[in-house]
Amino acid sequence: MKTPTDRQGQFLAYIYQYSQIHGRAPAEKDMQDFFQITAPSVHSMVLMLEKNHFISRIPGMARSIQLLVPSDQLPQLKSVHKIKPSAPSPLLGLSEEKLLMLVKLRMLHEQEKAALRRVRAKTARKYPARPKDGE
Repeated sequence: MKTPTDRQGQFLAYIYQYSQIHGRAPAEKDMQDFFQITAPSVHSMVLMLEKNHFISRIPGMARSIQLLVPSDQLPQLKSVHKIKPSAPSPLLGLSEEKLLMLVKLRMLHEQEKAALRRVRAKTARKYPARPKDGE
């Protein structure tokens, strides 16, 4: 089996961490948001990981990515959020471990927001708004 590059290793580590936290594989949009790169760049990386047999997936099926690399062979996930050194920030003094924990909390928050949007949409379908008098 080939050895993943550093960048590929970070994507594999992200897929593993995300799956552990959420119980499902990340969407390409999740990777785009985390790595702060474009959708085509993420898709290209997913195709490369699949070509090199680091992951398997079902094209066209959301969240179907499965790791083929044992978790003990994955690198530690690094924080990729860029902080301008000239900009004062409360995050500058935090360790990488604490920054990673903040990123995980942000991911959970985003997941909760998405779940709330789904519930609101379902409720709106089940109980459509009634027209007001005179409409």
